[in-house]
Amino acid sequence: MGRGWIRVLLAAGLTGCSAPFVARPASSGTVALGQGTAAAPAFAPIRRAAIEPRNGVARLLINGRPVVPLVFFFNTCQNPNYVERFQDPQVQWSSAAGVHIYSFLMPGAVYDKGWEQVDYSATEKILDDFIRVDPQAVFILRYWPGPGPHWLEWRDIPSDQRWRYADGSTGANGTMLSLASEYYWDLSDRGTTALIRHFEGSRYGGRILAYHLGGPQFEMFPDEYREKGPDVSVANVNRFRSWLTGKYGNDAALQRAWGNASVTLPTAGVPAGEPGRFPMHMEMSNRPIQVFYHLPAEQDWVDYSIYVSELAADRVIRWAELVRRETGQRKLSIFCYGYLSELIGSFNGHGAMQRVMEHPAIDILMSPVPYQFRTSGTAAGFMSPVDSMAAHGKLWLNEDDTRTHLVRPEDQPAWLSNGTFGKQASDLHETLNLLDRNVAQLLTHRAASWWMDLAGAGAFNDPAPWAMLHERLQLYAEVLGKPTPYRPEVAVLFDPESKYYVKSDWDAFYLGLMDLREKCSRSGVAVGWYTLRDFSSGVVPPCKAYLFANAYRLTPLDVQAIRARLDREGTTAIWCYAPGYIGDQGPDLEQARHLTGIRLAVSDGEQGSHGEGALAGLAWGGGGMGAGGFVVLSPRFFVDDAAAQPLGRYQAGGQVSAARVVSGRHQSVYLGDLGLSTTLLGELFGAAGAHRWTRGGEVVLTDGRFLAVHAGEAGLRRIELPAGVSAQALTGRIETQEGGAIFVPFAAGDTLWFRLSGGARHRR
Repeated sequence: MGRGWIRVLLAAGLTGCSAPFVARPASSGTVALGQGTAAAPAFAPIRRAAIEPRNGVARLLINGRPVVPLVFFFNTCQNPNYVERFQDPQVQWSSAAGVHIYSFLMPGAVYDKGWEQVDYSATEKILDDFIRVDPQAVFILRYWPGPGPHWLEWRDIPSDQRWRYADGSTGANGTMLSLASEYYWDLSDRGTTALIRHFEGSRYGGRILAYHLGGPQFEMFPDEYREKGPDVSVANVNRFRSWLTGKYGNDAALQRAWGNASVTLPTAGVPAGEPGRFPMHMEMSNRPIQVFYHLPAEQDWVDYSIYVSELAADRVIRWAELVRRETGQRKLSIFCYGYLSELIGSFNGHGAMQRVMEHPAIDILMSPVPYQFRTSGTAAGFMSPVDSMAAHGKLWLNEDDTRTHLVRPEDQPAWLSNGTFGKQASDLHETLNLLDRNVAQLLTHRAASWWMDLAGAGAFNDPAPWAMLHERLQLYAEVLGKPTPYRPEVAVLFDPESKYYVKSDWDAFYLGLMDLREKCSRSGVAVGWYTLRDFSSGVVPPCKAYLFANAYRLTPLDVQAIRARLDREGTTAIWCYAPGYIGDQGPDLEQARHLTGIRLAVSDGEQGSHGEGALAGLAWGGGGMGAGGFVVLSPRFFVDDAAAQPLGRYQAGGQVSAARVVSGRHQSVYLGDLGLSTTLLGELFGAAGAHRWTRGGEVVLTDGRFLAVHAGEAGLRRIELPAGVSAQALTGRIETQEGGAIFVPFAAGDTLWFRLSGGARHRR
């Protein structure tokens, strides 16, 4: 595997380990972990768990002591016969590596006419199975907070409370309640209260660390919204009308906003969408892609998108407050929420993430590792502005359900092989380096993770991944013991609220957020991920450059706050596609000019540009998504400003697509294309003064203490070190050094680590 296995001594207070572990090559070529001879410490019940913000790091505390926030998740619902074959050995490896926090999907409890009579014996059997193997085990209980298909009184639920789609079908064959249903909310709160009281008062109470709630399907986005559209149940329609009443107050205001003289508050409906929109899909054609909803004609979609997100946020916050109340603020709550750069569609329910992130009752937010970019050579990373989470004292947790090479085809369900969860790793080397890249993301951005055996079929059933993780715990312990914030040189700013106005479910979203996230991650610079509001309010630390990914919908006060900060810092702003274009009264090119300092005009057409001036020789904005290789955008913007220095032109039409000006006391760079390139971004970030560690599209992750570099292809890589900084190889080797550059050989898919020292920017 190209790694030297070392004896790692870890601080017991940070890991829960009482004795050193040894990682050493086994005769089979894999790595065996051996535990020291000292007896395992006695189990200490959890008296209080907390997330403590400390110098920019959200630390998990158990009984006042920091604990490395790593978890093993075994999907116990796949096949109960896999306990001895797959669960027990992986729990053994996890325990030996110093990871004693476990999670699983609770099986449906049997309800029998009263929440006090719920049968939790199946869950308790699972808890006992974990404890039998790891006596130090503590748990995150993941469960559906409400009546499931097993519930005996479905016949009594009014049909108007059940999830329903425009085609007449019902969610989960009629056994799913609308998230808007007060009937559901009451049942959910009653059931959650009963569950917490049961487990907190049981012999397992001292082992419960957190409660993971969510719906529907745990991830807080509307059930099958991508396939079938909105929930048109009576419960949801009525709640939407109530929301509209709170926003507009009277029929006349609603009619003006929607551009519809016949609509009224008592008759307004949930929008259903034009034929062909669902299932959501890429256009894959050269007809113009309508990026934004037409206003005011489609304001109903904007309003519904806002409403759905506020509804999901209401539910999350209410659950979080319930957990705090029922546990006496002694235990944590976890929610899947904030998939800003991953969930398609404007009405995905995750747009209110700023409100959720700032709420004091919220402890941990999470998502899976991004599905579109998790293979070798890609960045994986985060679905959410992870660095905003840490800045607000919230712990972000990545669900790492990497498809390792260890799961045999005959042991995994068919749904795991359909491509949704990414390509399966081909061998041990690929598995280790994908997981290692993901750990580097966590350490850099001060985040948490659980390794998830999604199929319950042995995804981590080998000592080698656990040996690698055990080594990384030393770096984790350093971060927790002497916490310092991550300080990127470039901040990428996402705006959840602007997504409400984007009609293009796939094409514009993919290029404007999902693909952009990946390209920035491979630009060779240290990048951070934040919300636009956190920039305006001063939460985002000063950076060399700010990339405004989707600052489409702004108010005049937003523009004023953004420009004021940019001028104070004298920094570089990089604007993508339609900055400030949607104002209080709809499309507003004058507001875009005031924001960027560059006059823009509209002319629909193909995106795709070639560079000139400082960017001569570069090309960007293609991508092969349309039939002719380019996406036709409506609107497409071009620079109509003689004072701006051209940096690029559209290949179709020749208008200026990219330009630069000095605006006030800062640099302003405009990019009209949605699809940008890694090389383009690296050049712009470097020109703004950010240090470029590499220039070949590698994934670079560093916090000043360490540097991790992930490369998809084999070859000798040049890594530029900042002035006065030296690097020591922790994995791999440095072949040569010339001045401030080191040359490192990479095998395909390698993730290599270096210890950094020296240099003013690396002294915290």
